[in-house]
Amino acid sequence: MVMMLMGTDQTMAGTGQGATSSLMDRLQKEDDPELAELIRTALANHKGVSEKEAREIVRRVTQGRAQILLLDQQIEDLARKIEAQPASAETREELLRSKKELEAKRLAEVAHLREAMGIVPQLSAAKKPEEKLNTWLHLNVLDQRVYMTYTLKPMRSDWAEWHFKPVGLLSHEETLDYVRTRLADKSSRPIRIDLHHPAATSSAAGELQGWILALVQETNAAMDAEVRVQPLNWADSGIATYCLRGNEMRALYPRSIRRPDRAARRIASGRIAPEDLEQHVLWRLTFPGNVPVTVRIEYDEASANLAKQVADTVKATAKRLGCAELVEVTGALVEPVPDTVFLGRWEAISTGEIKTIEVQPKGVCLLTTREGSRAIKPGATEMCPWIPLTQEVIFAVEKNQIIKTPFLDVYRGLINAEGDLVVDRVGIRPQGGIHSQDPARMVFRKVQ
Repeated sequence: MVMMLMGTDQTMAGTGQGATSSLMDRLQKEDDPELAELIRTALANHKGVSEKEAREIVRRVTQGRAQILLLDQQIEDLARKIEAQPASAETREELLRSKKELEAKRLAEVAHLREAMGIVPQLSAAKKPEEKLNTWLHLNVLDQRVYMTYTLKPMRSDWAEWHFKPVGLLSHEETLDYVRTRLADKSSRPIRIDLHHPAATSSAAGELQGWILALVQETNAAMDAEVRVQPLNWADSGIATYCLRGNEMRALYPRSIRRPDRAARRIASGRIAPEDLEQHVLWRLTFPGNVPVTVRIEYDEASANLAKQVADTVKATAKRLGCAELVEVTGALVEPVPDTVFLGRWEAISTGEIKTIEVQPKGVCLLTTREGSRAIKPGATEMCPWIPLTQEVIFAVEKNQIIKTPFLDVYRGLINAEGDLVVDRVGIRPQGGIHSQDPARMVFRKVQ
């Protein structure tokens, strides 16, 4: 027994010496190339520190790396669990929340490690000119769903030159899957992601932004990805109106814009040729923030068949774009105010920036402004087109304006009960709605 114990003691001693020797080697040498490089860089960045401070740096770097690797593994395990099998919405939401919390912890650990190593990182992608982008996604955030489009090349800074292709109406999960794929594809970078939202969905947009920023980190795309939240301050009533009279149709736009088919002629306020109808509808349903929308068709008896054609085109286009449930079509039979009522020379009988308006046949009018005019050149007579709708006219002064805004203002004219012309300054939004810009109205009386 004594001999056996002695043998056992000797064996244990031998084992302990081997373990001690092995552990000593591990303490004195670092065989992991990545950790060795981290320690080497940290010590190089902290030249002149004491031996005690150097040991503290080594400890912090070693622990920081270990914690980050652990979090990487935990996040990867959660991602596999999320994708592995269908789960209830509640379970998936809980898993996504847990993943997001782990990603936040990882970001904190990375910050600590940077501090320990004395590293100031390269900053993520600064704002890049639109022309330099390879991908530009537009996410119209509608609470728990997103209507997504993307800008086609060539990309330009002027929104009136943009062309869009729809991805469709997606859940938040489907949106994140799509965004992850684009971020992971290096040929898609540099990439910009705009989250457009009305006031009612600002919290949903902020939450979605957080998830997308986590995907940017996950795909190592921070240097080539820009994520913006864009409030829809240009959204209007949600109504896009097509005015049909005498078997002709007209619509309004904030500016002249390039057609989706990129033909040389542009889309602008005024008459719509029947063969161009689909181009107008395409632009309405793909410009960021234009849906949900109610397309209102105002028509007279002579335009009943044309009204049906417009309604059918809108519905078919919305279905093809994957946003049919976001587009409502309504119709209203109206009795238009005859064009002849507006013809003639009108003089102001109230204060305002316009002194006289001369409405001429063939869609031309002359506006003489006062010295205090803010919208167009003051104290001058300017020529511009006038556009008859159903109950009102628009004086389209786009080319003559001195105030430069994203969506230019125009003047709207109505005939009141006394037969006078009442004019106010309004803005046309991308949906095609009329938005009052100035509560003060100018009144004009016909003099010839």
